[in-house]
Amino acid sequence: MVYPLINNRPTEITHVSKFNNLLGVLCFLMPFWCHADKNLAFLSEDDFFDEIPIVLSPARLEQPANESPIATTVIDRAMIEASGATDIPELLRLVPGMAVGYQDDLSVTASYHGLSGGYSRRMQVQIDGRTVYDPIAGLLPWQNLAIVIDDIERIEIIRGPNAATHGANAFLGIISIKTRQSSSDKGIYANISHGTNGIRKRTLRYGHAGDRVDYKVTMESRENDGFASIPDTSEIKRAIFRSDIRLTNSDTIIAQAGISNLEGENCCPFSPVHILKVENSFQQLKWLHKTSNNNELRFQMFHNSFTVTEDWETRGLVYDRDTKADRYDFELQHTIAFGLKHRLVWGAGYRQDTTSDIISFNTTEKQKIDIYRGFISAESQLTQNIILNTGVMIEKHSFVGTDYSPRTSLNYHFLPNHTFRTSYSRAFRNPVLVEEKGSSTFKDADGNVVFTLFDASGGLDHEQIDSLEVGYYGRAPKQKTTIDIKVYRDNITNLIRSFSDPVTRAIDFRNRDWADIYGAELQIVYQPKLRTRIYSTYSYEIVKSSDLDGNFSDTAPTHKFSLLALHRLSNGIEGSAAYYYNSDMQWLGSDPVDSYSRIDFRLAKYFHFNKTDADIAIVVQNVLDKKIADFDPDSTVNRRAYLTATVHFQ
Repeated sequence: MVYPLINNRPTEITHVSKFNNLLGVLCFLMPFWCHADKNLAFLSEDDFFDEIPIVLSPARLEQPANESPIATTVIDRAMIEASGATDIPELLRLVPGMAVGYQDDLSVTASYHGLSGGYSRRMQVQIDGRTVYDPIAGLLPWQNLAIVIDDIERIEIIRGPNAATHGANAFLGIISIKTRQSSSDKGIYANISHGTNGIRKRTLRYGHAGDRVDYKVTMESRENDGFASIPDTSEIKRAIFRSDIRLTNSDTIIAQAGISNLEGENCCPFSPVHILKVENSFQQLKWLHKTSNNNELRFQMFHNSFTVTEDWETRGLVYDRDTKADRYDFELQHTIAFGLKHRLVWGAGYRQDTTSDIISFNTTEKQKIDIYRGFISAESQLTQNIILNTGVMIEKHSFVGTDYSPRTSLNYHFLPNHTFRTSYSRAFRNPVLVEEKGSSTFKDADGNVVFTLFDASGGLDHEQIDSLEVGYYGRAPKQKTTIDIKVYRDNITNLIRSFSDPVTRAIDFRNRDWADIYGAELQIVYQPKLRTRIYSTYSYEIVKSSDLDGNFSDTAPTHKFSLLALHRLSNGIEGSAAYYYNSDMQWLGSDPVDSYSRIDFRLAKYFHFNKTDADIAIVVQNVLDKKIADFDPDSTVNRRAYLTATVHFQ
């Protein structure tokens, strides 16, 4: 009898007793799971062909989730819509181990495994392979990214360090956002959303699919009155273009460009209420050349531009900021398959970050970082049941020299649909410009220095993380259930943290703290029918740190739980509900926030006639109208509701 294993790799089981012995081991180790899957040995062959989600980011290779070297969460289009989220950070609440905090409507932070404050410097975020963190301070401008949530196809969250394939900033985790191809969005698409708290969003998209050239243009405007206790009203306008050009059967060009403009109120703790203007723009070009079904050559280059303008005057202080930052990145990647059992991807790249910011560096001279990188990631099928993933990234950085970031993983399919994974990874985080060279002074109207806010002495070393992960990925086809368990320990040294100089009182940065993070994460997907899905997660996390320069030990919730359930009726009505719970925690540099729970609802009606799709939905967040603070105790959010209508003419 033949029992097909995952990834269409068949293995012949000639001795039923051997199979039953393995099943007995599973029952002994995990009786609750064996009870749920007690008929495993008698399933038909077709049951083993149930689809397992494909992930693209962990090893830069297309892999089923149970062969990924690192635990990965996938948020697909159905989950995005069912959540009712209006921005990307809201979606990250569905990820085990991920904490999200809103300082105000303009400033949002998200961190995996803690260690963060208002600036999430230890996360890598990519949009279609383009890194988007700010090169000056390392923050992620979530609210002003040049992307529209309606264009997102899926989000892959790599839950662990993976500098071996993603380099700088892939320290605690990676968020990889994938947008849809132009041909998937042909026709006219329009969406209007209005709700409480001054929520007003309008999205318009046009897409064309041709014989060789597909393209689409998306425009969006968004307004929000922000938090009731803080002056933070904002208006954001975005425009994004994408074109997919098929030069030949083997060659494709993908051209993308976008711009996002934010204008909003800003204040505190030093400044009066004033207008903040931020612009993010990008241009990106990819060339894909497929030499065979499994071999591909890819070249990518992109340019990010980031500008900030704000000025105010109070109590004799004058602040006039005009910041400009640019990132240029070039990368070549080659994927090679050696038969059916071995694959590797290798490549090299160069990145340059430059900025002119007299407020942050007290000089008109441009600041610059150069990064050279080379990487290789390989997958080998050692036996019919064992998959080995290895990889290493070599980076040369302007500040700290050369880093070597290795990763290795062993995935053992000990039964059909049941896999154990163990992996080890080392990653580094290099200091950003402000940490290494920052110098910020406040002056009066005559140009005299009144006080120095921060003055970096430089000479910082990189932060280092060594991570060990043991995981289990299993599917019970008869029960329509998938379970993903991860147990881990992260050891981090040379943590960079700000401190106040005892003499000058200016803020400086140094490597002094360490942290041990350990815990467990659980992710369960239950899909009894095509129209019904229940997705739940739980994480338990402990952070232990020296805490010499900050409250690192309190920066992650010990317990975190999320649940998203959705069901669509045959008449086109869909209902979904989400529940989120976070135990108490404290972001770096902020006051402690209490534990909170929140319930969201969404009810939608879908229509289809001729070549037109439409829907109308109502979303209610924080249904119980609790006062919830997820970053600062004084910044609370009550119940919010909005109505959204969409029409798509194909």
